[in-house]
Amino acid sequence: MPFSTVLPVLGQALTERGYEAPTPVQAAVLAGDKETGIGIMKMDEGLDTGPVYLTERLPIRPEDSSGSLAESLSLRGAILLDECIPKIVRGEISAIPQSDSGVTYAGKLTPADFQIDWTKDATVLAQQIQAGTPFPGARSMYEQEVVKLFSARAVAPLGHKPAPAGTVVECNKRELLIATGGNMLLSVAELQFPNRKRLPVAEI
Repeated sequence: MPFSTVLPVLGQALTERGYEAPTPVQAAVLAGDKETGIGIMKMDEGLDTGPVYLTERLPIRPEDSSGSLAESLSLRGAILLDECIPKIVRGEISAIPQSDSGVTYAGKLTPADFQIDWTKDATVLAQQIQAGTPFPGARSMYEQEVVKLFSARAVAPLGHKPAPAGTVVECNKRELLIATGGNMLLSVAELQFPNRKRLPVAEI
């Protein structure tokens, strides 16, 4: 009997099937979702359409990237699978068919999904960068070079004067603070220049 750990799980218990996508974790972070989860599913011929034995919800924290969220989901998925199999063998649980409603199909993400448009709100840009962390990295241009950005969050201006979107208004040992199209600034903690490894701002 084949099993798989589904990431992320059906959004609202078994009434919403959540994302069906090649990269569901990245899709959830990119969309700014507040919650995801895991499920143990009996596989069938469809795309994540099989009946489900157990589910567990997990919050998506503001600081989560696709990488950290995938790690958390994988760890919980292994634990849930370990709990699930003995119950199936003992006949204590059975698979429940998924609802046909509430499905969100998120297509395959492309490089265009990770191209930074500084006129957007900082919260949207932070989601975009976190979705691309650790791979493939959100991209912006700097002096005619493509620079990848990682580990971002939206922050209050804290006295900084308004500046054109994309302007670095502060560079310190922890982060770059960059003006955006909204009222918030974007904090970026790590960068990667062409043919170089990803580094914290303090080491660049």
